[in-house]
Amino acid sequence: MPHMEQDIKRTTAIVIACGAVMVFISMGTRQSFGLFLQPVTLDLAVGREVFSLAIALQNLLFDHFFLFNPFSKMLESDWLATILRNS
Repeated sequence: MPHMEQDIKRTTAIVIACGAVMVFISMGTRQSFGLFLQPVTLDLAVGREVFSLAIALQNLLFDHFFLFNPFSKMLESDWLATILRNS
């Protein structure tokens, strides 16, 4: 009987890992930030609302300045870092 429980636990872990890989591949890293929300918010010592707002703003501004993308990304990351630091 214990051998059967180990198989079930291993199968469950494999299914969860495959699901996470499929999320990364199919939706990209922007949409999979929810998987890392709790560890990142604990590490940065900010609430989930602040981190979610920063990610939402980044997603909204992601392709907004297509011609000036390198410069807009530099400004955007500095701005979002300032928001996270000041919260």
